[in-house]
Amino acid sequence: MPGMPGSGKSWFKGLKVVEKLEPLMKNGQVQPFILVSARTMLLGDTETGCANIPGRVNADSWLSVDVRKMVTDNFRASDDPRSWGVAGYSAGAYCAAKLAISHPDRYAAAVSMSGYNDPGMEPASLLREDPVLRQQHNLHTMLKAAPAPPAVSLLVTGGENDGYQAGIALQQAAQHPTKIEVQKTTGGHTIDAWVRQLPQVFAWLGTQVKAP
Repeated sequence: MPGMPGSGKSWFKGLKVVEKLEPLMKNGQVQPFILVSARTMLLGDTETGCANIPGRVNADSWLSVDVRKMVTDNFRASDDPRSWGVAGYSAGAYCAAKLAISHPDRYAAAVSMSGYNDPGMEPASLLREDPVLRQQHNLHTMLKAAPAPPAVSLLVTGGENDGYQAGIALQQAAQHPTKIEVQKTTGGHTIDAWVRQLPQVFAWLGTQVKAP
């Protein structure tokens, strides 16, 4: 999931994920993945918060249902949630964690790099406009309000005021079988900082997401 603004090309052009991961896959440091970077800006310059909002947008369904179906229809991919993970940076980090918390029946793991729990942290967020929606889609609220703790693993990385404290809050709210690992990073809210994390991020995903 890209940040805001971002496109489906962001991971491939901005983060240069192929150049970073291909040699690691070839030498066995990272297991092979089908890597999909989906379009998330569905309403122009508005950040949807990866939410389904009646009459406005079905961003959650687009990502967690439609994109998954496109992958399983066109590649030799399993629809078993244990074979699926989601990762993102900045606004995409929020979306990645949110999709995993919301849909443990579709994803086994998520990585949040420099994310946040409160969708209102993004000035262009559609969820920021409505205090009720903003609270309902707060990751900390969602985790505590879940009917049962979601069986997912999250890796949350970021600086002191750039994702780290949000991760600690989630970690403190989590109950078994939810697993949340939090790591403090340096480098700020930058592409370079996220690029440096890619080997670690995908090595970790390889321990959480099972090959079919």
